[in-house]
Amino acid sequence: MTDDVATPYQAFYRTASRRSDLVFALAPASARLPWAPDGFQITYGQALDAVTRLREGYVAAGYG
Repeated sequence: MTDDVATPYQAFYRTASRRSDLVFALAPASARLPWAPDGFQITYGQALDAVTRLREGYVAAGYG
């Protein structure tokens, strides 16, 4: 990868902006996670939405 990014967030944001439909994280039901017994799948777009909400909350609380 030859792209210049300063932070992991920048790399994540670039991917999420370009391909929000790609799977970011997943776990099958066979993983038997107690908090997701049916498994789960999160796209880059969904993850970006969650990260943005968290970031806004931290800014509103005076962090960063």
